Amino acid sequence: MTGESEAPQAEDENEDGLSYVEHIQQQRSWILLQLEFMINALRDEKMRLEVAKRLRTMRQVMKEHLAAAHAANNTTPALPLDDLPLYMFSFDMGLSLQTLLDPDAIPEGAYIAAIKRLLG
Repeated sequence: MTGESEAPQAEDENEDGLSYVEHIQQQRSWILLQLEFMINALRDEKMRLEVAKRLRTMRQVMKEHLAAAHAANNTTPALPLDDLPLYMFSFDMGLSLQTLLDPDAIPEGAYIAAIKRLLG
């Protein structure tokens, strides 16, 4: 150990030190697989119903975690807690696609700033 402290993590970096854009580019294959899966679900009613069911479950779990976090911090969400998971998942999916299509258009810190606004 050199005694020097580590450089502080930039606000738009993840725990691996990657910026949001770098992280999304690293996850490109996974994001495209999710997109293809959703497109296929839109073409197949039985599959669409199953995906919708799973998405509802994911939103409910996120809602429970958000409610617990707000309660623990004695804060109030900026938006209705019932709707917040839908907004967050939609924002994440949309910004991921925008990032893959036009990474230069994504301002540094945009993801974190938007999530902070959504969370209140």
